[in-house]
Amino acid sequence: MKKRGFNNYFKKNYKKFILGIFLALLVILIAVYINIPYNCKYDENCFNERFENCKKTDYYKVLNGDTYQFEVKGKYKDSCLLNIKLIQANQKSNFFVKENMEGRGMLCKIPRDSVNDLNQINNTLDYCTGPLKESMLEYMIKNLFELVVENIGPITTEMQKTLENKTF
Repeated sequence: MKKRGFNNYFKKNYKKFILGIFLALLVILIAVYINIPYNCKYDENCFNERFENCKKTDYYKVLNGDTYQFEVKGKYKDSCLLNIKLIQANQKSNFFVKENMEGRGMLCKIPRDSVNDLNQINNTLDYCTGPLKESMLEYMIKNLFELVVENIGPITTEMQKTLENKTF
């Protein structure tokens, strides 16, 4: 009488089992390879070439002492998805920047017809959403408010002169 069970099934079909495991591993490796972005490091020309075609890419750029990571995620409809993250703020940055921007990112949907060079895109923030954008806008408003408060005297004087010269 023959024993039935997993051991007999495995002995008869071990080649199929090994082939199945090999194919599954191959599919997993291909999927991982396809999803790993190409690393341009700090090479702007490399990034712009890949960004123009919206190919998955990692790129680092230092702006005013701040280190940003730009990662092209791929295509979405008529846009190129770009994730921008402030990796490290400048050592001289104020507390607000370090606390509210460092480590944060934003996702940008850049229209494909305007994608060719990151530096040539006007108003990049208009295409972005996320915590980094919110913090940047908050920082700009805070600085604008401080500027207005600093100059409230001269602004008031100029407004009074203007109003005195107006005839109603």
